[in-house]
Amino acid sequence: MNASMPDLKKRIEGCSKCKNAKPWLFPKKEGVDGFLGCRKIMFVGDRPSRPSTGKSGDDELDNATRLFYKLLKHKGFADAHLTDLTKCRRKVKDTVGFEEISNCLEHFKEELNTIKPMAIVALGHKPYTILEFLLPALGKADIQLERITHYSYAKRFKRQDKYPKEFDELQRKLRKV
Repeated sequence: MNASMPDLKKRIEGCSKCKNAKPWLFPKKEGVDGFLGCRKIMFVGDRPSRPSTGKSGDDELDNATRLFYKLLKHKGFADAHLTDLTKCRRKVKDTVGFEEISNCLEHFKEELNTIKPMAIVALGHKPYTILEFLLPALGKADIQLERITHYSYAKRFKRQDKYPKEFDELQRKLRKV
């Protein structure tokens, strides 16, 4: 683990730029390094999901996130860096806008500069589209960009039986990373 990642984690957790929102980072849990993963692969969502369990614990994993962690572990990505473009949990119906991404951009740039990923896996269409434009603007156009279904969609739309196949394809594409 890079020595500056724990420091960055503390800074993000102490951030108060977004109103009425609390920062949340992927926890180290169930054999997965989460935000502190240091492999040259990043999994990037658009925003932290709220647990559907009704519990508000910072490291509570709902069923969808648990499925994601299970696949990360069993498909060889347990040490990948897990993050979101924005770092604060919001209500499901709230959309992520330019202001939220702008508030977290410095954090995300620091993650990129620290991890120095060779590949980024976007979790869903929205972060993929944002990253298609953001990476070249940040001078990071050489990073391989892939996309898989967001874990919450896989669970919500009963596609969890097909989700492991997406990870198999991802393993094939990222074989050299």
